[in-house]
Amino acid sequence: MDHLQSLKESMTRNAPKLAHIGIAVRNIESVLPFYVEVLGLQLTKTEKVATEGVKAAILQADNTQIELLEPLSATSPIHCYIEKYGEGLHHIAFETDDIAKKVKDIHSLGVPLVSSNLRKGVQESKIAFIHPKASSGSLIEYCEYVGRKSNE
Repeated sequence: MDHLQSLKESMTRNAPKLAHIGIAVRNIESVLPFYVEVLGLQLTKTEKVATEGVKAAILQADNTQIELLEPLSATSPIHCYIEKYGEGLHHIAFETDDIAKKVKDIHSLGVPLVSSNLRKGVQESKIAFIHPKASSGSLIEYCEYVGRKSNE
């Protein structure tokens, strides 16, 4: 069995853990009551990630998190997304214990990435995005949280 076939089978056997769902919003404060009061999610943290140009509110659901993502400026990728598509589902994120290996494996399968450089994400994570053209238009993120095991 060649390396690529082995890699494909390994990735299929080891389904990743859903880390979070990212939702693009114009203003966190205006939508937060819906997620907390109507859906009953618990707000656990808010933070700014200057490198991504976002303010994020982390909401805990039973088995995953929701990230509300508000642009910090007109040059933020989230601002550009909202201008083009409107508010709503932005990405689905899966957790990994070794993002550098995951990016290498994805790249070796010929799957395009938004960038091959790892970036700093919310909650002190390292992140990388699979280009939406690889997944029929959905933005997929992989993230590695410092000091936390994903149990892939």
